[in-house]
Amino acid sequence: PAVIKEVENIVIFWLKLGVSGFRLDAASHLTKQAGRGEEKRGLWLLEHLRRLIERHNPQAILIGEVDVEVAEYRDYFGDNNRLNMVLNFWLNKNFYVSLASKNARPLIDAITKTIVPPDACCFANWLRNHDELD
Repeated sequence: PAVIKEVENIVIFWLKLGVSGFRLDAASHLTKQAGRGEEKRGLWLLEHLRRLIERHNPQAILIGEVDVEVAEYRDYFGDNNRLNMVLNFWLNKNFYVSLASKNARPLIDAITKTIVPPDACCFANWLRNHDELD
């Protein structure tokens, strides 16, 4: 509880300064810790942070670095009550495999399997970043 309170204080501090969004690094690990070893049990923390942010600035967003199986992205969006935006590691990994193999099939398969996020939610897609070769 003390750590959560301190995180709340930090979020509110930055929102008061005009920050319009927060990126949660390794959000899937964060929820696993919040769930005491179980990711899904820890999703409450994303809902808590989203409510906190929206109370202070309804226009601010919560972005999460979520490296899970593509179907599990639904858990991180929730019903538009958790993350506003998810970094799409699924697409990025398969894009990289397509480039390396000179074959579009992995990218096509990734696009086909990618879920449709809830209304008002979206993916952040990128071509290269420091995590792509993990």
